[in-house]
Amino acid sequence: MDEDKTGLNRREQLVLALDNSRKKIKGYCMALYKISINNAATLSEILERPKSKSDSPGATRKKFF
Repeated sequence: MDEDKTGLNRREQLVLALDNSRKKIKGYCMALYKISINNAATLSEILERPKSKSDSPGATRKKFF
């Protein structure tokens, strides 16, 4: 098997790279989770806003002609 300067063979290099990428993905997901928790109150306020008359399906639009 081929070994690099640190003495790791190709399989060990791939395992190490995979482990590092998993850690990066986990860190990215945790950052997104923290952002979503911080914005949860704002999001729930947006989703629960009172509907205006124009939001209802039977609302009529003004005609400009």
